[in-house]
Amino acid sequence: FNKAISEIDSLKKLKLLDQIIELNPTRYEYINERAQLYYLTKDKDNAISDFIKALEIKPNDPTSLLYLGSLYYDTKNYDEALNQLGKIEIDFEWKFLIQGLSWLRLGDNKKAKEILNMGLVIFPNSTVLLNSLADLLRKNKQLNPALNTIYKAIQVDPDYGLLFATLAEIKLDLGSIEDFYLNLNLALSKNVTATELNSAKSVYEAVKKDSRFLELLEKYQSKSTIVNSSITEVDVFSIASDEKIGFVNYLKVMHGTIVQTQ
Repeated sequence: FNKAISEIDSLKKLKLLDQIIELNPTRYEYINERAQLYYLTKDKDNAISDFIKALEIKPNDPTSLLYLGSLYYDTKNYDEALNQLGKIEIDFEWKFLIQGLSWLRLGDNKKAKEILNMGLVIFPNSTVLLNSLADLLRKNKQLNPALNTIYKAIQVDPDYGLLFATLAEIKLDLGSIEDFYLNLNLALSKNVTATELNSAKSVYEAVKKDSRFLELLEKYQSKSTIVNSSITEVDVFSIASDEKIGFVNYLKVMHGTIVQTQ
């Protein structure tokens, strides 16, 4: 098992874990390790299968439930995401985020807002929760509360590019085109990604043919590579918890560039 843990090559690591699990099919840590490997390599079906097996061995384990909820959200099974996350008895910032986004995808904006606010009571400086709440308020046309919320997030982490993208979107909805471009420029300079911008694609429909918009995108198209460029896209999580509260560290790598950390 230690050899598998230290193996860098994903395929070799998977082969080692398969052999270990074949000999020890009821060891939680072995199945959980393989499930996380499947998660990191975007093999969502096998990841879901292994996390379910892990939970059969260790019911209500918060780490497995959080991963499983995330996977169901990623596969657009929002009801099951809520079901799994609802079993977690400790508070994770990421739990509230995925619950809120799941309710949003199910069309219940009121419940989404309620969940995000619940999370902010426990994690008042969570930029991901503040950003999601600001975006929800923007979509509900509550633009001044949206501004206040995103400004608070920016005060917490002025280097988080996505926050400036959300601010730009709010400014555009307010009709302030100069502030939109100012903040979009800041967002792009802080490595906001096309994937993140796509979450508000309806906003950018209004400017997609504007030469200033196209010039900005072209200006920041090239990103500095700081890890192997063969890594096209990967999400890396580390999770720690005690009896009452949990913490998630998050790292996103796209095309060799670390583009987001939390």
